[in-house]
Amino acid sequence: MIEFFSGEDFRFFWLPIFTTVLTIVIRIFYKDKRIGLVTWTDFSVAPNLMVTAIFIFLIKISLLALQIKNAPELSRIGMDLILSKTLVFGILLVGMTAMTWILREHGWRKYMDHIELKPKAIIISDIVGALYLIIAYNY
Repeated sequence: MIEFFSGEDFRFFWLPIFTTVLTIVIRIFYKDKRIGLVTWTDFSVAPNLMVTAIFIFLIKISLLALQIKNAPELSRIGMDLILSKTLVFGILLVGMTAMTWILREHGWRKYMDHIELKPKAIIISDIVGALYLIIAYNY
């Protein structure tokens, strides 16, 4: 049990999934009873997943830099890894910005009295957020 909680799998994969599920549960239980029990908007967690993936990526780059600092013989290979991770990090930032813009421009449905995210936009953005988390964990 201690190995599970102290391992990289827990910190970089299971903990973000747990916090995402907890976010959804809190959104559902926090609502006023007049609004209704569950709506599509409760499952819109893509921004949270993407930001979490960005933080995980930064932590992994930081851990790699610490390894390079402690083992100078790895500096050449390590610097190449840091460069490639930095490029992927930049791509993730651009992708997050693009996803936010696409959602803002095309993801909303207007009703007479309110505006809400389209279910298709929520599903697609959540899939992209999950992919971000997988990339951050595996790369």
